[in-house]
Amino acid sequence: MENQFGRTSRCELVASSDGEKTILSDVAFTAPFKIMTPFYEKPDVMHVMLLSASAGIMEGDTQEFQIRTESGAHMRFSAQAYEKIHKMKEGFARRTAHILVKKNANLEYDAPPVIPFAQSAYTSSMEAELEDESSLFTYQEILSCGRTAYGECFQYRYYHNLVTVKRKGKRIYRDNCYFEPEKMDLEGLGMYEGFHHYGTLLFFNREMEKQELEEIRQILDDNPQIEGGVSRITDRDLAIRVLGNRAQELEEVFDTIKNRIEKTGVV
Repeated sequence: MENQFGRTSRCELVASSDGEKTILSDVAFTAPFKIMTPFYEKPDVMHVMLLSASAGIMEGDTQEFQIRTESGAHMRFSAQAYEKIHKMKEGFARRTAHILVKKNANLEYDAPPVIPFAQSAYTSSMEAELEDESSLFTYQEILSCGRTAYGECFQYRYYHNLVTVKRKGKRIYRDNCYFEPEKMDLEGLGMYEGFHHYGTLLFFNREMEKQELEEIRQILDDNPQIEGGVSRITDRDLAIRVLGNRAQELEEVFDTIKNRIEKTGVV
């Protein structure tokens, strides 16, 4: 298994507040990554978009992300395009991400929708450290069943994604998502159940009343094209899971939920 770039591909970002707005105080990256010049969809939120010169993730690729949000900073991190995991002969690709959200900081991590091609194999792990209860963190991910237009539904070898979140050094969330189509009935009960996309939206350090939870559930129920649910992880943390048939559909639902939570004043 050979890395096409000859070394680990890295992206390191530090977001800080200059007293008026959030800025990138430190940035470093290696091929194939680049960073678009940060822009501001809102005056107090810096949006950083990841660019890649590669056609997607290839066999042997090893990637590492380091993202830190300093006190007073508010950053949204996303990617330009969907994440394509290409066919692999016998090896796999790997990604790790380490995130630190300082006191009174806010990080919105919008992972791009992932499309695992037939015979691909991929493993990733993300660990987020929240300094205390004032460290706001939102995490979004969407996984498709594969390239349905090519008849590649659930034809990848495996997909493994481990997400761990800690607050003040104590683990508060751990999701060990492992899909191996040859050994699992991913279209059956308790899995995708006939849908093509699976999405997760997590909120940490947001206190919400029962009414807000019911409104989120209503947003899910009002969309007949999806199936989803919302549950508390702790009294400050929330998990939303959704099944659908298009990534854009799930992104729109997640945007609606995030906008609703923002109106409550907890984002």
